[in-house]
Amino acid sequence: MTNLTILVVLLSFPVFARNHIAYMGGGGEPQGSNTIFDGDVNRFGDFVDRMPEDTNLSVTFNGGHSLTEGRLARKFPRTPNTPFTPAAFETLVTRYENDIREGRITSSDQLMLFIDTHGGENMAPQATHNVATSYGAIANFDQIAGARTVNLDRLQALTTLAESRGIRMAVVDVSCHSGASLPLANSTTCVISATGPRHYGFAGAGTFSSHFIRKMRPGRNLDQIFHDVRDNTSDTDFPMISSPVGRDIQNEIYPLLTRFLYDYERMGASKLSNDIIKSITTNSCEQENQSLATLINLLNDVERVTNEDFRRLRDLVSEYQALRTNLQTQIKGMLNNPALSESRQVCHNSNCFPYTGREVIAMDIDATIAVARRAGTQTPSSAAFYQNWENTLNQLKPWKAQLLANPAVGGFPNFFHNYPSLERQTEGLARRISREERRLYREMAQSRAADPRPNPCRDFRL
Repeated sequence: MTNLTILVVLLSFPVFARNHIAYMGGGGEPQGSNTIFDGDVNRFGDFVDRMPEDTNLSVTFNGGHSLTEGRLARKFPRTPNTPFTPAAFETLVTRYENDIREGRITSSDQLMLFIDTHGGENMAPQATHNVATSYGAIANFDQIAGARTVNLDRLQALTTLAESRGIRMAVVDVSCHSGASLPLANSTTCVISATGPRHYGFAGAGTFSSHFIRKMRPGRNLDQIFHDVRDNTSDTDFPMISSPVGRDIQNEIYPLLTRFLYDYERMGASKLSNDIIKSITTNSCEQENQSLATLINLLNDVERVTNEDFRRLRDLVSEYQALRTNLQTQIKGMLNNPALSESRQVCHNSNCFPYTGREVIAMDIDATIAVARRAGTQTPSSAAFYQNWENTLNQLKPWKAQLLANPAVGGFPNFFHNYPSLERQTEGLARRISREERRLYREMAQSRAADPRPNPCRDFRL
């Protein structure tokens, strides 16, 4: 490298740039000693150790789990942790706003917020979504009912203020439904999510969040890290980025692929079941067939541009849609039965779970209780939660007996005996589709790599 080249590289980045980083989350977990986020705490501590010593770190994480608190103290020995409460979230955001207004964070600095917790679906009129804070356990992973929450819309004022001062900012949200956070992006703010707005994320080794933290190293930009991690993970989540190319691709393919990434969930009512019922009640089945044709045409177009073969993805989504059509046909026959459409909240020790007659008559209650018992044994921190669930499941037995004795229910028990076996076929299909989707996204991104538009994700370099 010549002296001139070195000079150009040095002048490309602020000489006195300082990183301001907030690590927040770990909320929504049941009582116990640890959380599902503990592995990420270790990994994030290792990331901070790799960063320059003048990195300004803030940690507001978890609260009430003794082993997790000990882990936080060991991994961030120079940064005291504040439990992640709504008040702590507000205090942190307000402090960053004041630091920007008063010049303690300037245009030569960078600010990253890393959000690692449970997240709910976007609920209108929200621009983003709610995430779980400490001291409240989630009973529903779609709306995160049961948890205390904060609305990430609160961050819009901070990202707008940072943009007005020319400050590079990043919001990395690895919660469930975190694609809902992309509206926080602007000309100086990069937003990265672990999943799409209608899908769950995943915790633990091998997931998007774990690999993303491992790949965060000084000198790398967020655009590089995102594509590296996305290409090499394959959960049914659909990670997103706010770069111009990322938005273009996501707008093209996420609406077409959303339903193919739902799969059978053994721990309760699934997004797949809910989405199928919605498709029937809104009479959108014909629209699904049109959407599938649009996806096939898109794959054909991408093949012509990239010279890649997406025959496998075409076959998989067609197989999935045929299975889905079968499920829709099966379920249409009983949707309007009053005994099966009745909904009840069944509670034990203030933990409430919603069930419909359809779910109860379909459920193998004893087998589901066995699942709850195994889960409580394998995850001691959640033992109380699973014990409450088991007690709730036992309360469903009289309701199921009542349904089985109801002549109006007719032959539905046979249907419900067969339906789960059909639904389980989506497990492997969705995962294979996700692996092929990663390849499609990668090829589309690489074919547009020379895009000239400003990209704050590329500009944010650790």
